[in-house]
Amino acid sequence: MSHHAPAVVNDAQPHYQDINTPVVILLTAVSAIVTYAMIAAAQGYYFQWKNEAISKQNAQSVSKSSTYLAEEKAVLAEGSTERKIKPIGDSMKKLVQELGAAASR
Repeated sequence: MSHHAPAVVNDAQPHYQDINTPVVILLTAVSAIVTYAMIAAAQGYYFQWKNEAISKQNAQSVSKSSTYLAEEKAVLAEGSTERKIKPIGDSMKKLVQELGAAASR
């Protein structure tokens, strides 16, 4: 004798025809929406983090530039022996005296 499938199907066990199609469609739609929301949130956080890093980098650059300009301004105002720069106030006084002497002749 050969073994064959039984002629009577046991209805107590679930079959592939028992799939609840509306529930599957609903779960698919909900999972797609949740997945899209998670991807959008991750991108939002990434771009926020990236913009914050760029802002910090720009702030450091501006800070370095401001510091450099302040130092150069101080050198011009006070003079520098190593760079052979005379104080601008003394140079202006000397120039005014020379122009005043030239104008009075």
